[in-house]
Amino acid sequence: MFDLQKKVEGRTKNFEPSNTFNGFGCSCNNQAGLKLKFEVSENDDVFSSVQIGSLYESFPGIIHGGVVATVLDEIMAQAAYLCRSQPSMTIGMRIRYLQAMCTNNLYRASAKVISEPDSVATEVEGRLCNSANGEIIALATGTFISLSPGALSKNSRLPDMTVRALSFLS
Repeated sequence: MFDLQKKVEGRTKNFEPSNTFNGFGCSCNNQAGLKLKFEVSENDDVFSSVQIGSLYESFPGIIHGGVVATVLDEIMAQAAYLCRSQPSMTIGMRIRYLQAMCTNNLYRASAKVISEPDSVATEVEGRLCNSANGEIIALATGTFISLSPGALSKNSRLPDMTVRALSFLS
């Protein structure tokens, strides 16, 4: 396996994605977004404290499962990004919901890369746990493909605006 701490040399252990985007999960510019912030632990997990309000409920007191999926996708994508030092795109994700995520409770989302660093795709495990008691709310596995500058220039399916923005991050 790789040492994620070495990958983040020159950065603080707390990191935020670029402030130039309007992404739903982690951009501080998206007024309706989740505004997730990420950190790297000593054991190479990427993690985030998560507390979501009633705007994202499916039923009173319960956060919508699609929002739970978004939290897990975001945390796993950040782990893939740090592993490859390039933007990554989700190409597959599987989630197991074990309990409801309750409105306004504090949770911890975490992710760890489980694939070898020289593999074509990055495999990541994610979990969402209740911060108060450690109970698992949801588990996920995701597969991410790195968007290298070469791959971006060859992929005609992505809008030009997206290719330019992702090339800037590489």
